[in-house]
Amino acid sequence: MPSSPPRHDRAAGGWQVREAGSESGTARPPGATVRQEQLLCHMETMSAMAEILITLLTVLIVVAAIPGVCNYLILLERKLAAWMQDRVGPNRVGPYGLLQPIADGIKLLMKEEVIPGHVNRVLYLLAPMLTVFTTMLALAVV
Repeated sequence: MPSSPPRHDRAAGGWQVREAGSESGTARPPGATVRQEQLLCHMETMSAMAEILITLLTVLIVVAAIPGVCNYLILLERKLAAWMQDRVGPNRVGPYGLLQPIADGIKLLMKEEVIPGHVNRVLYLLAPMLTVFTTMLALAVV
């Protein structure tokens, strides 16, 4: 009576031989070569890397979208305040003033940095960064 050939399980170090009667794990397809096993291992590694990349891109999109949404909510607030006060409001940059948040951001980046002489320079520069970092960290949990 011929015995069945040994079946193989894919473990951390590659394919490991297991007993023919054992049903745990998945069997290597009949006729699979070592190269095919290496390709399978490579594909699983690429799949894990793709998951990590997708997660990082999702976090990046969320972190970038929050300030963008805030800028346009500020634009909405400015337009509503102008309407209530019966004045024109921001309408100079782009159609209907829709590019005003971008102009405000450029203006903020171009401003001269003024650091008072009597303050601790490191703490003066680090405090806003810590504030934004902790806020973003709290939003990352959500």
